[in-house]
Parts: sequence; C-alpha cells; structure tokens
Amino acid sequence: MADDDPARTNDKESTKAGLARPTMADFALVRHWAFWGRSLYVMIPDQVYHLVETSNWPSVRRHGLLSAHELMRLADLSPAVRKRVSTTQRLWHTMLSDHVAIRDQAPMPADALQKCLVGMTPAQWYALLNRLVFFWCDRDRLNRQLGACNGRAQIVLTVDTKQLLARHARRVALTPFNIGNARRKPAIRGQATFVPYATWVESAWRSEAEVLGIRERPSSHAPVELTVADAVRDVAEFIVDVEHVGADRPSGGDTRGSWRAPRPQP
Repeated sequence: MADDDPARTNDKESTKAGLARPTMADFALVRHWAFWGRSLYVMIPDQVYHLVETSNWPSVRRHGLLSAHELMRLADLSPAVRKRVSTTQRLWHTMLSDHVAIRDQAPMPADALQKCLVGMTPAQWYALLNRLVFFWCDRDRLNRQLGACNGRAQIVLTVDTKQLLARHARRVALTPFNIGNARRKPAIRGQATFVPYATWVESAWRSEAEVLGIRERPSSHAPVELTVADAVRDVAEFIVDVEHVGADRPSGGDTRGSWRAPRPQP
C-alpha cells in the first residue's frame, strides 16, 4: 500500500540518506524533504531581526522587548484605554509616554481585514497582534519596514535564533507572510496563521491550511515572521548586533555595536 503521508515518506528518505529527522532539539534545523533525489533542509535563519524605535531603546535595555500590550501596561494606561487602543486600528505612530512609542497599523484597515479574516473580527485581530513581539526572518523585509518609518531614527537588533528558541520555543509561532499588511488582495488569515513552532517542525503549514480552508503551502515555503507571545524580557542575552539607523545616530559615527544587559552581582 502506498504511503501518502509526506512526513512519513520524508522520514524514510531521510533514513536512507543517513540523515536523522530534525527534532525540537535541533532548533534552527527544522524541515526536511526530498528534491531530485537530494535531501534538503529548510531552516529558520541563524539570525532574526527586530526594529526598535530609538525612543524605546531605554525601555528595551531595562525591560527587554515588550509587545504593544505590555508597553501600554508599562505606560500605566487605564484598562479602558488599553482595550480601545488594542482593538482598533492605529492610523498613526503613537507615543504612550515621553519615551515609549508604538507603531502605526496603517496597512491594516478594518474594512480590508473584514474580507480576509476567518473566525475573527478585526478587533480580535488587532488585539492578537498587540500581544506579540515580531521578528523578521529576512533582512530585506526589515529594510522595507525601515523605509516606512518616515525618517525616524531606528535601532536594528540582530538576534541569535537558536538561543532565542532554546529559551522561548513554546511561545514562538511562525507566519508564512507579512501579517501587518492587508492591502492589495490580502491573504486569508486568522489565528491559525500563527503556526506554533513545535507544530511547524512536525507538519510545516498544514495546520494553517486545515483551519483556514486554504491550499496547503509547500514545506519549502520559508517563514516570513517569527513571533513571541507577550515579551522577550531576556532578549539582551541573544543580541549579536545593534545598529543605529537614521537621524539620531550615536556621536562619533559609530553606528554598530553590541549590547548585553548587565549580569546581576553574586
């Protein structure tokens, strides 16, 4: 009887080739399939990227990377204001305090989301996104986001993916496209667009397709975003590069460097 399960078929081919099937312990090494008789792997890149508003840098150094929801809590917004901001589209770059900002959501108008959401309202979608910390898996996509910052000074954080996953894999999910854009024939989306890391290791994008009723993406389709629920408070332990971009660069022309949180005294 033919084996129609691609995962089992890949396991057999992997065994024949002398390759062990990737597991959670392999972290960045995550998907395997056969192509023209060769065994190949799709990997989450060794490094992922996060763009920080320069005004938020003191907060990042003190508290780590926080979701918009956590930043609102930190800014001591009332529950009623937090709910309103979390569940509606932000049309503009928004200052929560003198030194903490959250980005606009201009490319995600509610009327466009109405046409592409499955099992969720726009308000629920905005609330979901506001509880996540986002990393780009591709520097080119980060550069596109940088181009949409209207000249505001930014800080690019390069983060070691394997270390991030080693600490936070259970709160990590991956997306197959830029979920922050709902313009121009937006992709169907919903809660299932965020595929938990462990699920993705086992079955790539199958769960997304099954829940949303869309065609399953090929296993070779690389993740676009890596998300972590709520916060990455220990991000300083995983940062491998800090790059200042834009108008407010450090004096002396030094725009690159590294930073780690001070270790507690014994």
